[in-house]
Amino acid sequence: MREINPDKKSSQTISGSQAMPDLDNTLVAGPPQQHLNIEDLGQVCLQIAADLGQSLMFVRDILELKRGSIIQLDKLAGEMSDIYINGLPLARGEVVVIGDTLHVRIGEIIGTEDKAEETEEEEDEDEDY
Repeated sequence: MREINPDKKSSQTISGSQAMPDLDNTLVAGPPQQHLNIEDLGQVCLQIAADLGQSLMFVRDILELKRGSIIQLDKLAGEMSDIYINGLPLARGEVVVIGDTLHVRIGEIIGTEDKAEETEEEEDEDEDY
């Protein structure tokens, strides 16, 4: 905390815990001593979600929902669903039932088809020369 003495315009006191450090004598941090390997990322947990569809309903219809009610979604059976990792789009896939659980069979990774097309175009251009 800074206190300014009104009697002496140039006099200031600063409490010890909030004193400004002497920047001329500050040490610069060096590189970290431990390095992460790519294998360490294998232990990171990410949330994966699949969008099965959406629907708009009036409040009165929502209030009438009960066990066994069916909500119609805007996607058709077998239509590709969007797959998200931590809320970011990753892929599109087909929802399949295995046993009693839902699964998603990945059909395309978002962005890879564009890259594959660009690579093919570049290869075609190289062959022309």
